[in-house]
Amino acid sequence: MKLRHNLVMETFYRPDLDKEKAIAIARERITPEGIKKKGYKAKVDLFGDQLKISGKGFDINLYFENTSVTGNLKLSLILRPAQGKIKKEIQSVMDSLFG
Repeated sequence: MKLRHNLVMETFYRPDLDKEKAIAIARERITPEGIKKKGYKAKVDLFGDQLKISGKGFDINLYFENTSVTGNLKLSLILRPAQGKIKKEIQSVMDSLFG
């Protein structure tokens, strides 16, 4: 299934976080099991300063920068009607973990 729609989100780190601490939090808290509790099945991979979450019809890439984390969400056409809800949920998680 080709992913076509692209949404970008950004959260600036709270004062007690830096890039390395944010990556450590992501490694600990963003897991396939945690995503499953939200009702989704996904694979989670961490490559240096990039976290990739892949599931049926979506890909999320989190890029850990010096002062913020940027999320890039790609959705299949079938999930586009729910894009607002999905983006809001991801932004909420980013804000609660890192903001």
